[in-house]
Amino acid sequence: PLKLDLKASLGERDGSRYEAAELTSSETQSLLRKYHLADRRRTAMELGLQYTPLSWMTLDLNSHYAFDDYHETVIGLTESRDYGYDLNLTLQLSKQLSVYGFAGQQWIASKQSGDQSATWYGDIDDSFINLGAGVAYSGLLDDRLTLGADYQFADSEGETCIGAAQYDDYYSFNHSVELYGRYHLNDAMALKVSYRYERYFDTDGSDVGIDAVTGLTTLGVLNHNYNAHQLMLSFSYLLP
Repeated sequence: PLKLDLKASLGERDGSRYEAAELTSSETQSLLRKYHLADRRRTAMELGLQYTPLSWMTLDLNSHYAFDDYHETVIGLTESRDYGYDLNLTLQLSKQLSVYGFAGQQWIASKQSGDQSATWYGDIDDSFINLGAGVAYSGLLDDRLTLGADYQFADSEGETCIGAAQYDDYYSFNHSVELYGRYHLNDAMALKVSYRYERYFDTDGSDVGIDAVTGLTTLGVLNHNYNAHQLMLSFSYLLP
């Protein structure tokens, strides 16, 4: 069977018009005195699909698109587009053995403006990807023990352009693997032992070294690059 859901929406948010008094505000830029919830017009769509071609196989697809127009904003975020999809596959290969996998991507494109000596305009493009898979085998030791493994990968990139100037990109990725065993002491209590390995890396072009600019105090380069191992024992209790 096939199940299809489609949603569309239009929205308009009209924020307050509060402004700080000139006598108590010290900002040199009058537009920065405003303190209000930004007016926004939103157009959005969502598509959901669930398909079960076989009794042991289920496929889910969800996608979305949203456009936000901050039509009254002069300094700050003026426009944003957010769209992406998520795909999930579940396989029940036997009563004891189940397998799953998923994939998803998201893109966010934003425009903003600012003012120093002159008005400037910037574009920010961010992209994300998530992948994963896992397997679980239950029914061991009188149907009390479940063994499983999960893998996840995440990647993100960001590009920023102010006028004609192209800034260095932001980039990060993450790999993680988890092996676990869950033992049910009874219907309400369970013990879980798991081992998790994570590999993480990121680099941000906006980082400034400690001695890169004379007279400028910075926190230095804050990029991450590490391997992590975690061993965990947990206990869960289901309240009646």
